[in-house]
Amino acid sequence: MSAAGPGEVATAFVKHYYSTFASNRPALSSLYRDTSCLSFEGQQFQGAASIGSKLSSIGSSSIEHHVRSMDVQPAAIPNSIVIGITGTLKIDGGNPLMFTQTFVLVATAPGAFYVHNDIFRFVYFIS
Repeated sequence: MSAAGPGEVATAFVKHYYSTFASNRPALSSLYRDTSCLSFEGQQFQGAASIGSKLSSIGSSSIEHHVRSMDVQPAAIPNSIVIGITGTLKIDGGNPLMFTQTFVLVATAPGAFYVHNDIFRFVYFIS
């Protein structure tokens, strides 16, 4: 993996991912590879181009993520980590919506990672 520990890698990645999501969504495709998979609200996408297209097509111009919790574990793939996130997001300044997102990052070189798996879901409470 890198000289930084898994928690440091996860913290830096999450900060980069969500700031890029807010400012330049098309640039997110560079974080994925052809073997990467995204599950977004039950829809499946594979490959950097397909995932980048999906993320870029999300209709709102302003989406702001707020991470409430983050858990990090080593993954079964050598030199990889699993990051579990819960938080809220605001679309165009609206009411906060709860979400969960899970990433599996795989090291490609010291300090360099790509997203192998990405699972995103809104969290709804129905009474």
